[in-house]
Amino acid sequence: MKIKVRPLNDGEVFPCSFFVAKDIFRTTSVQLNFAYGSRDFGTFSNTPDYYLVKKNIKGRVVSSLYMRKKQKDPILSFYVLKKTSWTEEIKNEFEQKVLPAYYQFYYSLAFSEESEDPMAHLMLTELIDGELKLHQWTYS
Repeated sequence: MKIKVRPLNDGEVFPCSFFVAKDIFRTTSVQLNFAYGSRDFGTFSNTPDYYLVKKNIKGRVVSSLYMRKKQKDPILSFYVLKKTSWTEEIKNEFEQKVLPAYYQFYYSLAFSEESEDPMAHLMLTELIDGELKLHQWTYS
């Protein structure tokens, strides 16, 4: 398992503990990316996921996972948040409910009995009005 981490500035946090994420994904080859590639979620314009996100996401994306069936080493990305928007209660909910949902999403695709397909699968978590909302999409 690879873990890549970008340093935080004062007043910033990640949505979960490195240790909790590492423990949940310890038996996988998922790469954990703590804002190493980007501090904020983003997509390329004129791609299917760009339009899905633009149409459906009104809050702040705090984590995302893109993958295809049978892919064993996708990147699970966590983005930087302001401490003022991320309470201990929300962090606990993220660690106890959302991270296991990502694990299940990964496991169902990586070890699918179905043949590989060209479809991309995206799971992301949105923070909107102080609440977490989990999204899943499949697109070509």
